[in-house]
Amino acid sequence: MAIWQGSSLRKPSGARSRRNRNKRTAEFGRTPADTRIGEEVKKEIIARGNGTKTRATVANR
Repeated sequence: MAIWQGSSLRKPSGARSRRNRNKRTAEFGRTPADTRIGEEVKKEIIARGNGTKTRATVANR
């Protein structure tokens, strides 16, 4: 199941709020990198606006 970081579907009173649009791709989070110790391995991830982020899948410290 996806990690969704949008606003809650419940109001402070406990009632369900009505959704006025669908979930956006930008509101979804990513799974943890779970970096292991060893010889360095990095992975490029595409970010919003076609930028890139570097994730360390294996690091030496």
